[in-house]
Amino acid sequence: MEQMSLMEADSTTIENEEKSSVPEEKLNFPFNVSHENLQYYMNFIHNSKNTQKENQLVFWMQRIGLLPKVKLCQKCNPQQKMECRKARVIDRWQWWCAKCEARAPVRDGSFFARISCSLIDALKLILAWCEDADCNIVASQLGVKLRVASMIYDRLDELAVELHTRIKLGSAEGLMLVTMYPDCLYRQSPDTTDQPHKHRILMMADTTNIPTNYWLHVIKTGCEKLSNDDNEIKEEVSSILSSVYGCGLLLVEDCVPFTEHHEQLRLISMNSVADHACSDMKRFIYEDFWRQATILCSASRDYCASKDYSSIKDCTRAVQRYLHVAAYRFRHPRNFYEQTLQAVAQKYNITMTDAV
Repeated sequence: MEQMSLMEADSTTIENEEKSSVPEEKLNFPFNVSHENLQYYMNFIHNSKNTQKENQLVFWMQRIGLLPKVKLCQKCNPQQKMECRKARVIDRWQWWCAKCEARAPVRDGSFFARISCSLIDALKLILAWCEDADCNIVASQLGVKLRVASMIYDRLDELAVELHTRIKLGSAEGLMLVTMYPDCLYRQSPDTTDQPHKHRILMMADTTNIPTNYWLHVIKTGCEKLSNDDNEIKEEVSSILSSVYGCGLLLVEDCVPFTEHHEQLRLISMNSVADHACSDMKRFIYEDFWRQATILCSASRDYCASKDYSSIKDCTRAVQRYLHVAAYRFRHPRNFYEQTLQAVAQKYNITMTDAV
């Protein structure tokens, strides 16, 4: 019977036998790697005694949930379970139906589907993304096409945005701080940077979490305007506060434009609190607490300036995605590689078990 059409270059490209195994890792990554991420990568690629071969990697990835363990043949009626068999393809394994002899890539139904590089290179690119390494440099050093590396980065960005935008800030006995970049943060030294698009960013933070949960929203209304009198801006800010706010108190700076009539929001003016605070507390509220968020907002301007966007709206969308991903990454200072792989497995409804 005619075999299933082979659509994916990543799972059907036949290589020479001498390339069938993975050489021992020299760990010469073209980017810095944290100790925890490096350790997990080593556990992933190596077993307890010797170097893991790429034809063994498929089973390792199935074990921890990155590849499906079961696949049903779409050609058979009723559907039959397919077998995972050795094959002369880049992944060394593929799904095979004993009834109709149809074949399918072992990556079907996973994050790695239609990604045209080896599984090990894909895992390295995920590690690079976790370390916020430059996609162009990593692709060049690994010998992977930039289009392929960008696809992996884009998928991880989309996953990070999806997970980050699920969170709610605040808690029953907690405090949520709200300010505006750059309006509220440059009182003594006005923002005079010569950037093509001076985005205003609503900065929200949950004080009950360590590290801090930040939500950084790029104001879409009136990007060129710097007046707080615009009712559309007030409506946008109020809408975002309502959607991000979970519970607890909201400490809002007076320079933040919003519609004040929200029964569900427990609002307190930051100035009213600062009037009764000591100098150290004021410095913490106005400067120290926002330092990391300010760094991200400043970096987003550089990101915007480095791209050639046709309109401010395009730039706003890109900067918003950048800030969501950066805030998500900031929330995971330890073991981020392991947590990212877990998130990838959960995204594709593959249960992840203990890796060791």
